[in-house]
Amino acid sequence: MAVNPRSVQFSLVLLLVCVAFVFRVDRLGDVGLAEDEVHKILAVESYRQGHFVVNAEHPMLMKLADTGMFVFADWWNQKIAPAFDFPEISAEFAVRFPNVVVGSLTTVVLFLLARTLLGPAAALASAAFWAVGINAITYNRIAKEDTFLVFFLLLALFLYQKAKTVEPRELRIELRLYASSGAAFGLACASKYFLHYVGMVFLLYYLARGLDMHAHTWRTRTAFFGSLFVFFFLFNPVILHPATWSYLLDYVSGKMMSHHGYQVMGHLYRNEAFLGGSKGMPFYFYLLYLLVKVPVGLLVLLLVGFVRAYQRHSSDLGHFFVLFMFAAWIIPYSAVGAKWLRYTLALTPWLYMLAGVGVVWLAGRMPRLFAPGRRWLGHTASLVLLAACLISMVSACFQSRPYYSLFVNRVGGGMAKAGSYFPHDEFYDAGLREAVEYVAQCGPHFSSIYSDADDLVTYYSKRFGRPDLVRGSLCQGDPKASPVNYVLVQDGRRYFENSERIDRIERTYLPEKEVRVDGIPAVSIYRISGLLQARTGSLKAGSE
Repeated sequence: MAVNPRSVQFSLVLLLVCVAFVFRVDRLGDVGLAEDEVHKILAVESYRQGHFVVNAEHPMLMKLADTGMFVFADWWNQKIAPAFDFPEISAEFAVRFPNVVVGSLTTVVLFLLARTLLGPAAALASAAFWAVGINAITYNRIAKEDTFLVFFLLLALFLYQKAKTVEPRELRIELRLYASSGAAFGLACASKYFLHYVGMVFLLYYLARGLDMHAHTWRTRTAFFGSLFVFFFLFNPVILHPATWSYLLDYVSGKMMSHHGYQVMGHLYRNEAFLGGSKGMPFYFYLLYLLVKVPVGLLVLLLVGFVRAYQRHSSDLGHFFVLFMFAAWIIPYSAVGAKWLRYTLALTPWLYMLAGVGVVWLAGRMPRLFAPGRRWLGHTASLVLLAACLISMVSACFQSRPYYSLFVNRVGGGMAKAGSYFPHDEFYDAGLREAVEYVAQCGPHFSSIYSDADDLVTYYSKRFGRPDLVRGSLCQGDPKASPVNYVLVQDGRRYFENSERIDRIERTYLPEKEVRVDGIPAVSIYRISGLLQARTGSLKAGSE
């Protein structure tokens, strides 16, 4: 009986989705919340009360999914967990779980797009890299909008590519595909306000117009844009509220920023969207990320695939497509001032697809190195190479779980250098929950607790039964008249506004406790009796 290749591919992709889910859900609640994630929880609380103009710099779609998850978690914790002695769902787990599901399902849409562009072999390799790739897993496990954006963007691109190349050409099929693609783009925009991706796609197909694709008609354009706007407004109606626009204008203008700076390899840079050149973040930020954060085996395949795609980009749409999307991400994102590692999730599919190109090319070349009767050795060597790369990627995950963001490859110095390159994104406030818990247990009533993750400290102070703790900010310079002051120092939260004060405290005091994450110092807790400015100088002294 003949085996259907599509059925085999479907079974393998289904298996990869399960593998992807296991890696993403494993110990999901073990890591404390980040400040950004607390903002999502606060937004969920507002949504449940009918107030939607909150955290308005981001669209609604992910927060709606989080709201549904928290409703389910409440039902589970109140009804199911007590009745059957099941564990409760923590806030950390609940706010991240929708991203885990969407991130796991991205394996499917990545496979579909890669198969359309590059063929089934490269597609399966790309999907496998996504399933076990630490660079994707890291940002699928945090409650940020990038996971939803990437899922719907890849789905939109797959449907758009099908519409451009459907054979035989039928207008009805094209209209349906364009409308579906527009809907997916609308959902991507309802996940994150990165509208430039729509223009990027039109530029891509304009440049590739000589590679035998169907041209647009007024009907296909209407179907595409009509569907895009309908789904965008349907899943993000708050964009129509005047208060949202007022909020967005304040956010974009920088009026809502209370601190500035991002530390890269021990040096503090200004991390602002419209600040580049020597004053802004280094242009090599994302190239450094690729060099030290991508597993070495995958990095080699990526370089091979990049060379191969460049060789064929002028004659093959798939190679041109992947190469264009990689370049259209890395060049402008390296040029702009504001940089965050979580943005790289939208780059990761193109990394994995280029690595898939590398795998396929090597698999085709290796058999030629052997005599005709021994070509099977070349095929075996190709499978061994792919298996070795996947094993090294899985090893990287086990090496750093559940703190995947701390992974550093051998080029970057290994785990001994973890947390030293991009401490803000590498730690992402890990350890702060434990630091606040320590202060809640040991601190006298009405102690002050200084940190520049204000909402996060407030959230955990209430959870640990210490609403009396007086919150202070090192950046804003607002010392409180408390008999005991606790200062929580994180390398990931060194800013221009607080670096002088932190340096002064570190020179003057020894930490009372050091919270370590996977053996790496994450938060230093300083206890200072009496008025803080009496020993270290006024906190306002160095304010900018």
